[in-house]
Amino acid sequence: MRLLVGNDWNAEVRPDRRRGADWRAQRIVWFAEEGDVVVIPGTPDDSFLEYATELTGVGRASINVVICSGEDLELVGAIAGAEAVTASTFLNTLRDQIGGHWIERVFAIWPGVEVATLAHALGIESKLPGARFMSQDGGRLVNSKAIFRALASGAGVPIPTGRVCSSRMALADALRAVLSSRRPIAVKQEYGAAGQGNEILTMDETLRPIGGKLVVIGQMLTTDEYVETRWEAISSQGKSRVVVEDYYPNSRAFFAEFDLSEDDVTLAGTGEMLSSPFADGEIMPAQGIDESTLKSIISGGERLSRTVHAIGYRGRLSADAIITTNNDVFFTEYNGRITGSTHIYDVIGKRVVGAGYGHDRIILERVWLRRGLFTRSFSSTIERLRAANLAYDLKSRIGVILTNAFDPRYCGVPYCIIAPDLNAAQAIDHDLERAFKIASA
Repeated sequence: MRLLVGNDWNAEVRPDRRRGADWRAQRIVWFAEEGDVVVIPGTPDDSFLEYATELTGVGRASINVVICSGEDLELVGAIAGAEAVTASTFLNTLRDQIGGHWIERVFAIWPGVEVATLAHALGIESKLPGARFMSQDGGRLVNSKAIFRALASGAGVPIPTGRVCSSRMALADALRAVLSSRRPIAVKQEYGAAGQGNEILTMDETLRPIGGKLVVIGQMLTTDEYVETRWEAISSQGKSRVVVEDYYPNSRAFFAEFDLSEDDVTLAGTGEMLSSPFADGEIMPAQGIDESTLKSIISGGERLSRTVHAIGYRGRLSADAIITTNNDVFFTEYNGRITGSTHIYDVIGKRVVGAGYGHDRIILERVWLRRGLFTRSFSSTIERLRAANLAYDLKSRIGVILTNAFDPRYCGVPYCIIAPDLNAAQAIDHDLERAFKIASA
């Protein structure tokens, strides 16, 4: 038996992630195995739980789901006294579910302090890989774009020229130095995902941004005015640092994700990240890239992973890199957590599709919200997929798999497509446009 914790980004790190956190965390169900206890914040979408466990062959009845409020895990992490921890209603419910069973491992989406505190309160801290690192807020370190630049530089991993800015003055100086040469520049929040919080500054209003919002610097907006008006937002009211680095137009973005166990670092999966301008999909495993370039991404990602492994982090680490039009490889960030890709390549790919994943089958994933299936509920989405003959077929190993629960905020469901190649996957995606109302890319 394992304890699976469906937590999202800590609200202290990413307060904007609180909204919708209950929905996002339901993807933890993909990782469930028979007998596991799964903690899900908020009431789960039972139709999705039935669907996901049926595809993985586990079965809904074989897992124990404990529902907590969206703030329960954060409150556990904030509790200082042992008596208060013992008195927590949520913890008592969890203890009842575990009973006298032996917990083999604690597995969480986000490596937050609250998970280490929870494991300690349950007396199973030894079953949480990297517990000591996690208990000292290490999760923040392995998701910081600022810390990433320091560790990547020290490990000899290539990154775009740039700097980490801790003040308005430092940001203004960095921007002037680059923009004076008329080169575009990326301004990044220290904590962010899917390009949200990134801004591409340029003097060329015709530039097509990828991975961030376009901001034109010129007569209408000077560098100083940009810093004055945007500093509070991009620095989270001065609580976080800001990264400034060279921006490479028309580059392609890839990831190499690694599993950092107690004993070793191993490659877990690869993929290409698609944006227009923010993340709207992924192709897994990575396609259309020469072998030597892919090896450069994997080797650089492994160096990063081994550096982070040496300081105590255990879990998944995704190293993100770009390939420029000159075929140069630069790493842009890392993500030390269960990412939005992990359950797709590691469970849907390796377990549901099986041995053919990456050989005779690829996955085209679509990121919510920019391209999703707009519908009334999860169950109605399944019905429409089946009626259109687009639902994933276990025999042919082709079709659409829904990757998370119904999102009531936007009335939609994210999905991925399993197909023999990218052209076939795109053809199925076009068929979806006729069967559903799909958001424009």
